[in-house]
Amino acid sequence: GCIETYASGGGMIRHARALMEQYPDSVLARLDREGRMVSSTIVQAAHEGDVLAIRVADLMMKAQLSMVQDIINFMDPQAIICGGGVFRDPPARLRILGLFHHRQHHARDGQAGRPVLPDARVC
Repeated sequence: GCIETYASGGGMIRHARALMEQYPDSVLARLDREGRMVSSTIVQAAHEGDVLAIRVADLMMKAQLSMVQDIINFMDPQAIICGGGVFRDPPARLRILGLFHHRQHHARDGQAGRPVLPDARVC
């Protein structure tokens, strides 16, 4: 599928709304009613332990990790530069980069060692 479906701010909001009925006590329900549910508030709610937010944020991070791993496997780049709204959130960015570096450290077939860096404009 398209990475935008899960790994963009809009995709995170759509996914949260699709699952919201299963999590009626989620802080995201209140944020959505108030018009304040954005990717950074989803990530913040995940860090605070909101179950729906954790589910949405984990899916986003896994989708981004999968995309970067596919790029490394198919294109063999010297580096990966990540940007966009989701990467503007420091906790999300650090967690995603940590997953990338963990995956690279445990990579097989010579795939380890490719730097994965945030776009300098969002650091």
